[in-house]
Amino acid sequence: MGGRIDNSFNDGTSPYVLQINGSNHHKIGSLLPRSVLLPKFAQSYIYDTSNELSNRMIAFRASGHSSIRADIAQGLQQMLDSVNLYVVVFKRERDMLRDHGDVFDLQIRIV
Repeated sequence: MGGRIDNSFNDGTSPYVLQINGSNHHKIGSLLPRSVLLPKFAQSYIYDTSNELSNRMIAFRASGHSSIRADIAQGLQQMLDSVNLYVVVFKRERDMLRDHGDVFDLQIRIV
């Protein structure tokens, strides 16, 4: 999480107060995996999307979830692709990376 945190209220005489000025945001890390790692989380929408389902299955199995059914995972992936607005944003970024090559300072802002 990120944001501008205002600690001026915390003088030690009262309970802790968390006040965020401006907008709160979530930092998801790199959109591309390191070369030796498989994609996970949002990376799977951008990196190697021709193998998106198999990459997801490998990531789940590597984390100890060996009973994941491929047919259910595929159905969930198709559902997210058709209704989730965030998936659309990530896939648009994937297309930009594909069309423009390496982009080193890529940020996604969803407001």
